[in-house]
Parts: sequence; structure tokens; C-alpha cells
Amino acid sequence: GEDDNCDGQTDEATCDKKDACAVSACQAVTEAANGWACVVTSETDCDDGIPCTADSCDSSSGCLHEAMADGASCGNQDACKNDVCVAKDMVKVPAGKFWMGCNPAVVGAAGCGYEIELPQHEVTLDAFLIDVYEVTVERYAKCLKAGACTDPKKDFGWGPFFSWLNPGKEKYPIVGVDWFQAAAYCKWVHPKGRLPTEAEWEKAARGGCETNKGSDCAKAMRTYPWGNQPPDCDHAVIIIEPTTGCTEADCGQGCKTLFTFPVGSKPKGISPYGLHDMTGNVSEWVQDCLVPNAYDKNKANGGKNPIWNVCSDTTNRQLRGGSFNSLHKELRSSDRHDHVPNSVENYVGFRCARDL
Repeated sequence: GEDDNCDGQTDEATCDKKDACAVSACQAVTEAANGWACVVTSETDCDDGIPCTADSCDSSSGCLHEAMADGASCGNQDACKNDVCVAKDMVKVPAGKFWMGCNPAVVGAAGCGYEIELPQHEVTLDAFLIDVYEVTVERYAKCLKAGACTDPKKDFGWGPFFSWLNPGKEKYPIVGVDWFQAAAYCKWVHPKGRLPTEAEWEKAARGGCETNKGSDCAKAMRTYPWGNQPPDCDHAVIIIEPTTGCTEADCGQGCKTLFTFPVGSKPKGISPYGLHDMTGNVSEWVQDCLVPNAYDKNKANGGKNPIWNVCSDTTNRQLRGGSFNSLHKELRSSDRHDHVPNSVENYVGFRCARDL
């Protein structure tokens, strides 16, 4: 469809070097007598823009586009399936409403652990994708090898209980990364990759109004990803608190292993959308900054795709999900904590999200 050789006709010949894969353009140049010249802008540009085709150039027949096999990588975390590039190990959370925050009518007056979980308010989100699992040591190492990520902090005095660079810990969640490192990884994984917003994270953890059936969606929201049953080691990698029998010297951190488990080790605790470890194992960085009265502001703004991410590099960011050593009141899906963005901990990791 292009007049590649500036003669007023299209598709009749190649230009200049007679290279069938060359991309040419008819461009204005002052030194040409007629004011136009044929310019080869690329010698071998055969990219068809479709991730699941292998693009190559044959000098005689031109560009070749061969379908890639199912399972072939078409991105850092994506794979081909039926000639389409799909997000591997991500799930779609559908558009719709849910109720964000703690509901005292469900958990009791003392059940809402912190004031920043109030008031519970209706939020409407667009559909999005989110990781099924927390980012692992193995995956983060690939980003580091590609030069897009930087080294986590290697130790906290935990020796064999620290996952980074410890043989056999490849499937454990990465820890020792700050907010900026987590955000850089998500951007490397996919051009649209990012950390989930607080609202997205919470809906992914406890479900939306379409999963919590009932006339009162606000009261139907799950306290934990699996429901309202209190947390235990059948459902999550958590601390066993002293009231359940552990000693002062060993308070049962990580279900008495003192650390995290490989991701996906507690399938009984999955969320309504099939996400693992949304409670326990490691706390997770999200996009949002610490903003006073954020929930009141969400409510005042109508609760449509709320996000508070316009802040300085030193403003605290939010953490979600609780960890292997969090108190039980910090394991509820509505629990919120904030942390210094450039600090690292042995109990903080992350997962990624992206727009559709």
C-alpha cells in the first residue's frame, strides 16, 4: 500500500537494494530535483507486531512469520497458547464492585484492628490481571540476570532461613527488596506490568460482590481469602500465637519453621479468584502511598478505581497481606500497614498486576 519508490504507484517493486525485507519510505528531500527521494528506513524489519509469531527475513521471498508452539515464551512471564500471548500464572479479576475495609458488624467492635481500615466503603474497579503467586527467588533472579533488577539484601542474620542465594529456595517468595525494586521488576515483566493498587489487592484477596452472594454485599465480604474461619496453618503460612501453646522462645513463626514456605503451599487458603498466599507467607508491597484518611477520600470521590500514588520517594508505601510472623489480627484481608519505601525486610515481598 506504499509508494516505496516515489513513482506514483504502489506494490510494483522493491526499492534501492532490492531487499524484499527492506522497509522504504518516500520522503521529501530538498536536494532531489523533484523534491522526493526513496529512503530505506530499515534493512530487515519483519516484525509483524504479533508476539506469538517467529519473524524472520528471507532475502528472496521476503518476511516470514511462523506460529510459535504453545508454551513458547512471548514475554518475561507470558506464554503462547493457541497463537495468542497470554499472561502465565496470572488471573483476571473481573470488573465490578466490592466493599473495601473492615466491617465491625461482621468481625465485632474490636475486630477491626486499626482505624485506618475504616470506614468500609463501596469501590468499583475495572478488570485487571494479577499474579496467582508471590514473586519467587527464581523469577527475580531472571530479572537480575537481564540487568533490569538490583540485588536484594542478602541476609538479616537469618542464615539458612533467608531465601536469596540459598540453594533449594528458588520457589520461595523473594524478600529483601524495597518498594522501588519491586516496582522495577513488575515493569520488566511486561510493558504494562506494575504493582497492584491497594483496592485491587484487597478485591483479589477477598472477592467482589459477584463472588460474595447475598443481599448485603458489605456483610458478605470475606474476612480472609478462604472465608471467615480464623487463620491456621492449614490455610496459610502464619505465626502460631502464644495463646495456642507456643513458648516465648519460639512463637511458632512460619508454622514453626521460622520462615516462609514455597509459594502455593497452602491450597486450602486460596482466594475466590484462585490466588495463593494472599494471607501469610510474606507481606506484599502495593502501589499506594500512605495518605491520611484515604478511605474517607475514596468514599468522597465515589470509589471508582481509587489509587493514591502521587507522592515523594520518601513517602511510606502500603503493605498488604500479613506474613509468616504477623499477629493474627494483621492477617485479615482488610488489614493495612505502611512502610518506608527504600527499606527491606525478611518478611516483605510482592506480586505484580497489569491492566487488560
